[in-house]
Amino acid sequence: MHPLKKIGVALFVIVIVVSGFALTMPPSTDVSRFIVIDSDIETVFSMVNNHREFNKWSPWARYDPETRFEFSGPESGVGAKMSWLSKDSRVGRGSREIIASIPNERVDLILRFDRQDVLVQFFLVQQNVGTRLTWSFHIEHGGNLISRFFGPVLDSWMDSDYEAGLENLKVLLENESDH
Repeated sequence: MHPLKKIGVALFVIVIVVSGFALTMPPSTDVSRFIVIDSDIETVFSMVNNHREFNKWSPWARYDPETRFEFSGPESGVGAKMSWLSKDSRVGRGSREIIASIPNERVDLILRFDRQDVLVQFFLVQQNVGTRLTWSFHIEHGGNLISRFFGPVLDSWMDSDYEAGLENLKVLLENESDH
């Protein structure tokens, strides 16, 4: 057998094995983190229901101060949209649009990165002291084998950003309530 043919067969076998392995991965990935913020539920809700407030606490806003943002639709609630473009690969390009907003309970939005849509949700629950805020995302991998392959590690990749964002929001709101 010709050496090039052997290499071609070997590459084909590797692609088949990796694809088969990727198909055994879950068809979706869910990640969530929560924090309790010593602030009233209305104030916390107003921060997560308004894209113009997002960069005050977003972990990604600090990666690239040169990121260009555009806002459209209403200032907050359903239909509010934010798009961004950054040269920093950690920020990239995308958009987010609020698709559901239940006052003081939940905000749902769609994140769009290239051809990938992600459902992001904020859940709010009044606590004895403060508000419990859960930040989660859900991604359907479908037939995207690369997305399926990396799905199980998304939790660890997102961990520090989600926790930093929640902590930033906590500090921001708790410092505002001290004044």
